[in-house]
Amino acid sequence: KDKCRRPLIPVFEKYADVLTRLGYPVSLDFQSIYLSPEPFPALPGVPASRGAEHWVGVAPFAAHACKVYPLERTRAVVAALAARPDVRVFLFGAGAEERAVLEKWESLSPRVHSVAGRLPSMAAELQLMSHLNVMLSMDSANMHLASLVGVPVVSVWGATHPAAGFLGWGQSAAGVVQVEELPCRPCSIYGQKPCLRGDYACLTGISVERVVETIARVGRLDESQ
Repeated sequence: KDKCRRPLIPVFEKYADVLTRLGYPVSLDFQSIYLSPEPFPALPGVPASRGAEHWVGVAPFAAHACKVYPLERTRAVVAALAARPDVRVFLFGAGAEERAVLEKWESLSPRVHSVAGRLPSMAAELQLMSHLNVMLSMDSANMHLASLVGVPVVSVWGATHPAAGFLGWGQSAAGVVQVEELPCRPCSIYGQKPCLRGDYACLTGISVERVVETIARVGRLDESQ
């Protein structure tokens, strides 16, 4: 209600400003925690490097329901990507429930791999992420983790909005997928509130085709390696 549509200062810039005023100036030129893609632990059926393939990460979960693209639609996105012979998909999640969902999705194709619970540490997940062409994520931690290793992210936004200042570091508006015309958006800064309409139109209004097309464009999947 009576929202101010002016974008807020990104959180990164706010922290940098505080540190600068304390006498510790920060150069906002960070690219990645790695100088180049890091080796990652062996995974069954996965080559040690992507070679001529395009590697796409998919992180379909978030802490709050108002930030999660309907799982049946994300599954359809994974199926569309896996139908391409040049694409390999890696599924990211945590916890028993998420792991069970992702393991079911592996049946879509031999080129779909759930890494939930199969890598020894967060460091290993980051090492694998550093090899991706692109990550599909919600407004969630995985958006920021992929940003830490310099990977382009396609982020789906429902109740929350990137104009609040929480878009991943170095990420472009070209990778943001959202329903712009809903007057109720954003209904929450952090996504913890229930849907005011009750129908999650901010998420159900996003088509599978639009998400797939954005992934292909941002990840340059139609270009040769």
